[in-house]
Amino acid sequence: MAAKLSEMANALESHEDSSLGGEANIWSAADKRDTAKLKELLDKGRDVNCRNCLGCTPLLYACGSGHIDTVKLLLEQPNIDVNRRNNDRLTSFMLAMQGGPLIGPVDDSWAGWDSSTTHDKLRRLMDLSGTVELENSRHDRWTALMEACNFGHRPIVDLLLSVPNIDLEAMNIRGQHAEDVAMSRGHDSLVQLIQSQRHSREQPEEMSHS
Repeated sequence: MAAKLSEMANALESHEDSSLGGEANIWSAADKRDTAKLKELLDKGRDVNCRNCLGCTPLLYACGSGHIDTVKLLLEQPNIDVNRRNNDRLTSFMLAMQGGPLIGPVDDSWAGWDSSTTHDKLRRLMDLSGTVELENSRHDRWTALMEACNFGHRPIVDLLLSVPNIDLEAMNIRGQHAEDVAMSRGHDSLVQLIQSQRHSREQPEEMSHS
């Protein structure tokens, strides 16, 4: 299994470098708040909803980073799926923390893996595309709204709640809605914000006359 993961990673790196001239780091651009780079990659045809091997989309990273201009750019894309959930997020982080033994033997493509910090390992995994095998792995069903709530980014939550089709009823593998995630992190104002949004959907006439 470890050797298979290593072989998969090597093949993905070669594919990204050859097909996109080494500029496939759409997830890093979103995570690092590099809006200009992100726009460049989207203009070149990168899929705004693509998942990496950690199961995360650019929107999920942008919401976690808290950079509203990056989130706005992604939400402006005509094909953006604001409700797309990630897959296997927690196990991938555990994989990076465990290091080399779970990835496989160190070779030329993964040189220095054993001596890398957890942060560096996550960076290296971040920019490997997802595969069908990973796509069908265990899903923890984490959404962009949950990510913003997790980090307490009020402007990002406001922006996401302005999207008409944002799914307020999405539930992750732990049985949590977005407001439950916010509550678990002590972000009470976000809990109230989401609950108010839900109430306005359930009682539109009452809200319009208030």
